[in-house]
Amino acid sequence: MSKKVFYSLLICCFGVFQLSAQQKSLQGKITNEADIEGIHVMNLASRFNTITDENGHFSINVKPLDTLLFSSIKYIPEKVVVTEAIFEKGIITVMLSELVNELDEVFLKPNLSGNIAADLKKIKTEKPINFDDVGIPGFKGEPKEKIVPMYFAVTPLSINLEALYKHISGYYKDLKTR
Repeated sequence: MSKKVFYSLLICCFGVFQLSAQQKSLQGKITNEADIEGIHVMNLASRFNTITDENGHFSINVKPLDTLLFSSIKYIPEKVVVTEAIFEKGIITVMLSELVNELDEVFLKPNLSGNIAADLKKIKTEKPINFDDVGIPGFKGEPKEKIVPMYFAVTPLSINLEALYKHISGYYKDLKTR
C-alpha cells in the first residue's frame, strides 16, 4: 500500500514539474521609434498582462502556442503566436504599426467670415425645450433660501457649519438685500 502511495506522489511531482517547465518568462522589446512606454501586452491564453517600460521592454509568462496581444492608443493592435522557436529563445522583438486616425472631410462654406461672434449670430438654432413645452410641472422663479438664525446655527449640542459660515461670510446679509 505504501509503495502505491509513494509512486503516486512521485508521478504527481513529475507531472507538476513537467507542467511548470512548459511555462516560462518571455522577455521582449517594442522597437518603434517613439512613445513605446505603456503599451499593453496581454497573453490571451492565460490572461497574464503587463505593460512596457520607458524603453519598450516587457516580461510576461508564456507557453508554446500562446497568443500575445499588443495594444495601445497610438498603434494598431497586433497578435503574435509564441512559436517553439520564440519559446526556446525566450526573447521576442516586436515592431508595431502606427494607427492613423483619419477624419472626415471638412467643407468650408463661403458665407462664414471668420469672425466668430458674427458667424454665431447667422447660425439658425432651435429654441431649447422647457418643461412647460412638454407639459411637465416645474418651479418657475428663483428658489428662496431660508436664513437659519444664529441661535440654531450654534447650539450646546451641535454646530451647523454651513449656516455658521454663511453668517460669518455675510452671505445671509447679501441674501436679505436681494
